[in-house]
Amino acid sequence: MVGVFLIFYGAVLAMSCTCTLHVTQATSTDPTEVYSLRIIKRNLIDPTGSLKNWDNGDPCTSNWTGVICTQKNEYQHIKALQLLNYNLSGNLARELGLLSHLEIMDFMWNAISGTIPKEIGNIASLKLLLLSGNKLFGSIPDEIGNLPILNRLQIDENNISGPVPKSFANLRKIKHLHMNNNSLSGPIPRELFTLPIVHLLLDNNNLSGLLPPELWLLSKLKILQLDNNNFSGSIPASYSNMTTLVKLSLRNCNLHGTIPDLSRMSQLGYLDLSWNMLNGPVPSNLAINITTIDLSHNFLNGTIPSTFNRLQKLQRVSLENNQLVGSVPPSIWQNRTFNANDTLILDFQNNSLTDIPASYHPLNVTVLLYGNPLCSNANQLNIVPLCQPRITGQAFEDPTTSENSCPPCPVDQFYEHNPSSIRSCQCSLPLGVGYRLKSPGISDFRPYLKDFETRLTTLLKLFPYQLYIDSHTWESGPRLHMHLKIFPSNSSLFNNSEVFRIADTLASWKIQLSDVYGPYELLNFSRGPRESDSSKARLSKGALAGMLLGVIAGAASLSVMLTVIIMRKHHGYYFISRKRSCEFINSEKELNLNWVVFLELLTGMRPISHGKNIVREVRNACQSGLMFTLVDNRMGFYPSECMEKFGSLAIRCCSDETDARPSMSEVVAELERVLQMLSEDDSSQEALATDSKTVSGSSLSSESSGAEPPVCSETHSVTGSSQEALATDSKIVSGSSLSSESSGAHSVTGR
Repeated sequence: MVGVFLIFYGAVLAMSCTCTLHVTQATSTDPTEVYSLRIIKRNLIDPTGSLKNWDNGDPCTSNWTGVICTQKNEYQHIKALQLLNYNLSGNLARELGLLSHLEIMDFMWNAISGTIPKEIGNIASLKLLLLSGNKLFGSIPDEIGNLPILNRLQIDENNISGPVPKSFANLRKIKHLHMNNNSLSGPIPRELFTLPIVHLLLDNNNLSGLLPPELWLLSKLKILQLDNNNFSGSIPASYSNMTTLVKLSLRNCNLHGTIPDLSRMSQLGYLDLSWNMLNGPVPSNLAINITTIDLSHNFLNGTIPSTFNRLQKLQRVSLENNQLVGSVPPSIWQNRTFNANDTLILDFQNNSLTDIPASYHPLNVTVLLYGNPLCSNANQLNIVPLCQPRITGQAFEDPTTSENSCPPCPVDQFYEHNPSSIRSCQCSLPLGVGYRLKSPGISDFRPYLKDFETRLTTLLKLFPYQLYIDSHTWESGPRLHMHLKIFPSNSSLFNNSEVFRIADTLASWKIQLSDVYGPYELLNFSRGPRESDSSKARLSKGALAGMLLGVIAGAASLSVMLTVIIMRKHHGYYFISRKRSCEFINSEKELNLNWVVFLELLTGMRPISHGKNIVREVRNACQSGLMFTLVDNRMGFYPSECMEKFGSLAIRCCSDETDARPSMSEVVAELERVLQMLSEDDSSQEALATDSKTVSGSSLSSESSGAEPPVCSETHSVTGSSQEALATDSKIVSGSSLSSESSGAHSVTGR
């Protein structure tokens, strides 16, 4: 019987060393957090089965979908929930508040409804709260203001109503407040004005009241986007002190009065004050790097500033539907050098302009004059094409195209040629990324395309040719929607670690692009088939069965040698080997082998630690269906049903009732059944039949099945002095009992 235990010990020990696959930490997930995740799943509707593996094993060691863990103290804890675009509905459970080590909560782009649980305010470690693109309703809980290190709050594109909580004054680390496209009401609370906010997006809500003059106190603010709200009054003169501002967008905010002096806004690149009731002149002294000026649909008067001629990065000037008079200054384009992709749109439609000097304008420049008095003399001025009615705005931009003369790739496997690759005919499977610039500071992306590619690939640590921008389309906002393809560098597939690295970098908002591109958001990330890392590959059950038998074969010889050494050292056990059988019987001294120690190997726990008894802990876990939460992570990847049988067998052997403990023949038979479970397909069964014939000269077959009993290694397999000692000292040992020591584990009694 001892031989069986030693073989089993060697097998388990070798498996734990050989088959470690994904997680190398030594403990399982905090039980409270496991409970929380199960409740969270219960509250969600998962029609595509994305979270089906949340029903099995331990969240961290079994790699539950979207769950990222970290090791702290004796347990692993949930560090991130990244469930972006999994087609989930249902609602968010209050038990989210139990994930006390969570740093990233990402449920973006699903169809989750209900309210935001106030218990989220209990997660003091939370840095990113990302709930954009769902169907959440109700007000923002005041408790969200209790998150001391929250860096980014994104709740845009929901149905959230009510005021912006004054408790947000406590968000001392907040940089990104994205709450656009909801139904928020009331004024902007003055409590926000001392925060380190970089991007404040509150457009497309029902906010009201005056624009707060104190907004200029946001000393780090770069983007202020408040379009389509119900404000009143004028633009405060104090806004000219926003020297860090890159984008100011107050479109359709019911504003009146004159435009204040903006000359001190030295970083301003995008100005949109359209669709208001502003009057007075067009501001003339604007930042040298400005790309977009949209003052259309107001009551502005005076002339078009000639100083626009110094704005070398200008892409669009929209002054249509105002009351401007005088002449169109050709100096706007005359003193400018245009690159191939540079464009300039000058929309002066529906004003009172009376003249345009005869001047050639390059093809890169589009001048729109419909609705002005000068168009009554269009033939005479030779400007008929300029007087045709046109609708401007953000239009679709064609994707980058390239010719390719390579043979086609396999269509059924979605392989593609990388148009940017130096190895242009290599067929690869790219990662697909839905990517959107939420508040860009440009009107035309084409001149910035190469710069964007260079910056993004550098930050993602990719070669430039690995990124291909498949398409880019302007959407309302305006926002720029892109579909990116990221190709592997030197093979046809990405490996697991590289996919995880790229996805984590994008989803964790570790990319810091130039201010001109504004904040981005990840819409989707298609992973697809990919190569497995050799160090992290999951084994099939058939392959694992073959490995297990091979491991047992090697471990058997080692186990016999260790047994001889241990028995000679203690002079209590003696071992006799026969060619065709094994028995282990008692000598005069008794040595207890405790159920070889197996529970310690299985769980990584000590027999008694911090008042916890290993047998009681494992038994309770089995009864509660949480056996996998106790399995030592160093066991690596294993079939769950096999581990359940292993654990159940150990618990039965430690039963308080003698009659409830299995005989050794039953133990052997159960172990063989586990081996059989590992073989599911024909090829695996054939390998199992071949490999199971010989295990260090021993046959592993069940006594209860009528096959020959286990055979121990013959005495001549033990070399040197150990062989001589074994031949000399061999005695018959009978009636051996395996009882527990001080750990509280109970014995296995031979029957």
